[in-house]
Amino acid sequence: MNLNELFFFKVFECIKESNKILNKSSHNEKNCYFYHKSIDFNNNQKNNFEKDRRREQISFILFFKKLKVNLEEGNKIISLDSIFEFKNKENLNYYTNKTSFQNYNEYIYNQFDFCKNEIEYLYHIKNYKKNKCLHISCKKKFCDKYHQSDKNYENENNGINLFKKTIDSWIEKNEIKLIEIIELFNVILSFNNKYLSKIQLNEIKQEFEPFLKFYEENKNRNNNSLMNINKYQNINNKKAQRILQEIHRNLNQNNEKFNIYKNNNIFDVLPISTNMCYFPSSEFLKSGEIIKYIYSFLNSSNGIIIYGLFLLEKNNYIVKGISIKQKEREKFKKWFNSEFLKILVEYEGYIKYKFYDLANNNSEECILVIDVKQIKSNKFLMTSSKKYFVIKENYLINKRNEKNQILKKEDFIELDTKQYINFLRKRFLLYYSKKYGFHPKVNF
Repeated sequence: MNLNELFFFKVFECIKESNKILNKSSHNEKNCYFYHKSIDFNNNQKNNFEKDRRREQISFILFFKKLKVNLEEGNKIISLDSIFEFKNKENLNYYTNKTSFQNYNEYIYNQFDFCKNEIEYLYHIKNYKKNKCLHISCKKKFCDKYHQSDKNYENENNGINLFKKTIDSWIEKNEIKLIEIIELFNVILSFNNKYLSKIQLNEIKQEFEPFLKFYEENKNRNNNSLMNINKYQNINNKKAQRILQEIHRNLNQNNEKFNIYKNNNIFDVLPISTNMCYFPSSEFLKSGEIIKYIYSFLNSSNGIIIYGLFLLEKNNYIVKGISIKQKEREKFKKWFNSEFLKILVEYEGYIKYKFYDLANNNSEECILVIDVKQIKSNKFLMTSSKKYFVIKENYLINKRNEKNQILKKEDFIELDTKQYINFLRKRFLLYYSKKYGFHPKVNF
């Protein structure tokens, strides 16, 4: 079986099975590509249960069906860069090659489902053809083990290996772009399936086709292009059109809400133009750190602090997002406004902060942006606990005129009393010398 045939093996119901009683003919279920139902009579009630049904290993059909409904109803806006996760409200569900009674990593157990029956276990892509078949009389047709005499095994296995590698990468990052989902499902459907009828193939493709058209039209363009579902379905629905117009109107009014996407460089998605930037690696908001960073900027340089990024490579900070629920945000706002009350009043506009919801947000993910202006150099602000924070002067001297310089944690320092007095002396000398036109020698 190739990748497509394996992916949909035992996913559709066998028609022969339902007609078996009427035809009074035998049917070899083991050598059948489709799943079968069994009838059980309990207390004179007829119950059907699926003996050998196998789910799609990743629920692509359900995923695209639900996503299409959400787009038609105007409940969602997507681009090719929209992010989805396994096993969430978007129904991108995945089951592992494990069974419920096996012990394995708790993270995987909590996040992913396991095989429900023997068929799912044996024909899971990671288990399929893993062992050699030892039955001499094996008919090979739907055997889950490999045979040395298989002519097409290597070619068929290429697609399966590609699928394995892709899924491994998805599990590792657990953040999948829509473009990746479309491409993988398209690879699966690119293999011919000699067992499925045209009706069944159409059933698989009908929910997927609008997204494939969207992908083909936009894959070489800006991936942030938003999808108009009606355009790709050729539907003239007045209600849907009205909803789309409302969405685009809201986009124009509040573009900030939608233009920040995961896995993009922060300087590409957020207009930043300041002297200094600091991007904490912490996934949690720590009040002590925030106080240190803000007072350092107030005393030293204009700057911006952003929570929710990660470093991909040198100075390439990518939007990752941090999950902060609305209640936690309200608590943060109360704390922030209380902690910096005097500064917010006396130095109005010198500290601004905002939570930006990610456009491909799934679990109240956002980035927190804190924008700080430096106060006059003849002033100095200390914290409520009488601590003195600054950015290293030698760093500022070299970088003061360069935009978007990224600071490191060690560039923020706390001064003791002696250092603080010496720091102020130098600052005052520089300030008043500039003001009154003389230039004393000051050693930093």
